Amino acid sequence: MKQLTEHIYYTEAVEETDQPFIYYINGSKYSVQVDAGNSLNNVLNFHKERKELNLRKPSLCIISHWHWDHSCGLHALDYPSISSVKTYEYLLKASKWIWTKDALDKRVKDKEEIEFYAECIVNYPSPEGNGLVTIQW
Repeated sequence: MKQLTEHIYYTEAVEETDQPFIYYINGSKYSVQVDAGNSLNNVLNFHKERKELNLRKPSLCIISHWHWDHSCGLHALDYPSISSVKTYEYLLKASKWIWTKDALDKRVKDKEEIEFYAECIVNYPSPEGNGLVTIQW
C-alpha cells in the first residue's frame, strides 16, 4: 500500500489479473475503502497491507462502478458498501449470471462482456486451483 497524500493510500493494480487499485481514505472520524477488488485474495491483501500501516478498518466501501474487478470482492467485506443506483442495478443483474467459461464466452459473443475481462476471470488463480475465479455476490 502506498501513500498518495496525508489521508489517501492505495494498493497497486495488477494488469495481468485485472486487479484494480483499491483506495483507502483515512478521515478523522471514519475511513473509507474505494472499490472492493476482484476477489477474496485481493481483499485479504488490502487488509494485510492496511494493518501493516496501522490504519483502522474502513467504515464502509464505496463501489465506483460495476465491473467485476471493482466489485467481486464485496462478498469478503464485513462492513457496508454503497454505490450509485445504476451500479447497484447492474450488480443485481450480474449476480444472476452464470460464471462458467462457456457462459463468459457467450456474453463476450453477445457483447455483454469484453474478452479481456472474460480471459482474466477464467485464468484468475482461484483458491480451488481450477483456474476459474469463484464469483460470489
